[in-house]
Amino acid sequence: MLFRLLLLILFLPVWLNAQVSRSASIDLQSELLASFFEGTPLPSDLVLFWPQEFSEETEVDEYSLTLWFHVRQRPDMEHGNCILMFHEFDKYTLLNVDLMPGLVSVRAGRNRSFSGSTEGPLEGRWVNVTFIARKSGKQTIGELWLDGVEQPNRSESLLPLVIKESVFEVADCSLGLQISRLRLYHRALTRTEVLTLASMRPDQNQERLPAISSRLSINKDEIIALLGGSEAAAIAEEGSLESLLMLSYAAQKPKLRSLAWETDTVFRQDRPLNFGDLTLQLRRSEATCVFLMFGRQECLERGESGVEEFRVALDQMIETCKAVTPRLVIVEAAPFEKCAPPLPDLSAKNEALAKYNEVLRTLAEKHGAFFASSGEGWNHQRSYRLTSDGVNLTREGAREIGLRMLTSAGVIERPDVTTLRPLIQAKNKLWHEYWRPSNWAFLYGDRTAQPSSRDHLNPQVRWFPKELEKYQGMIREKEEAIWKQAEQLGRKVP
Repeated sequence: MLFRLLLLILFLPVWLNAQVSRSASIDLQSELLASFFEGTPLPSDLVLFWPQEFSEETEVDEYSLTLWFHVRQRPDMEHGNCILMFHEFDKYTLLNVDLMPGLVSVRAGRNRSFSGSTEGPLEGRWVNVTFIARKSGKQTIGELWLDGVEQPNRSESLLPLVIKESVFEVADCSLGLQISRLRLYHRALTRTEVLTLASMRPDQNQERLPAISSRLSINKDEIIALLGGSEAAAIAEEGSLESLLMLSYAAQKPKLRSLAWETDTVFRQDRPLNFGDLTLQLRRSEATCVFLMFGRQECLERGESGVEEFRVALDQMIETCKAVTPRLVIVEAAPFEKCAPPLPDLSAKNEALAKYNEVLRTLAEKHGAFFASSGEGWNHQRSYRLTSDGVNLTREGAREIGLRMLTSAGVIERPDVTTLRPLIQAKNKLWHEYWRPSNWAFLYGDRTAQPSSRDHLNPQVRWFPKELEKYQGMIREKEEAIWKQAEQLGRKVP
């Protein structure tokens, strides 16, 4: 028993590091054998010659094929359509990518087929396909991912690719086919790399989005990502901020996605293994606008001496967000609250917090972001407390601070916020379960090989990832109901 306890003490830090890791750099050029159409997507009916000729046949046992495709017409229901072949020139086929309505399949080697379904029809949109041959013990296992979702396929022992004079042939299947970012790697991609590639949609052109700057504006179909620590998470959960946004901009049908995490600061944002860095999180959520709520926890931890470190770290975070979208809102940090003994009086830190808020204001000006100031009046008498301990927000505090975020934007508080809030809270509960599932280690962490992560009838099938994507449909249904009710409430005089 003592021996087991010692082992646990020795290996616990390693296990924790595997479960919660900081963002790691991603090198999508590592072991890249060939790539085509990295710029403008090209039409079909092309033969793409291998960038090098091997002097002799070369076996590739671990590899990854990834591409984006777009078709204008519906694939053939009866026979399907082949859109891409990778084969030895005038010889045998190594890999095929085939389409049927709503279905994508990859045939590897001797007709070993891996199929998956997409959310909605294939035609009229860009679809990402990634096929991975991964070594698992003495076997090579195939994985198929569509739009960043692993498909529940039967694992099969694949033979290695034997290549010498290979070509990619992009088929002309009369579907109005376009191919983009076609890549072949001499290694198995990680889940984070798959998601990164799946976020690089060819038609994304967010550089053209207008910055918000001096006046808050919400575009049509805006997707707002909320970043921050415990305050941001509490405000998103309470729902008044989102309710007022939906009521004030009902015609634009915006969406709010809370990416906030209770322990986040500008210095550190820990996530589970394979969760992905901030850039990937913003792309996965398809954010077109970002609200940043930071300053309070950093001030509490580092005080006045940490102001310059805060400036540097926040500046870097803003640059990361701007690489995804220029539409940024930087939120003024709310003051600490005085508490009765035995709790410490944290209101004495508000003098230092004012300097953090000045950093927020100047960086908003520097980066062309909107600075959401709550205005004067924090010290007015109220019958409730904003915090439970001077820092952590009560539900009433989350409501007031959330609503005050829109004060400088000229958005007026409405009493019917409370009418819309239950729907908002229900939607956000679904989003939380989708974005931060409690079984992450079994989904994409280091426990995907456990029996409980597999289908009980066929342990070679992983069913969790596909089940998780069902939340997307439920979230859309809730948002449709939110927009409908917001529009109805908007017709009434506030």
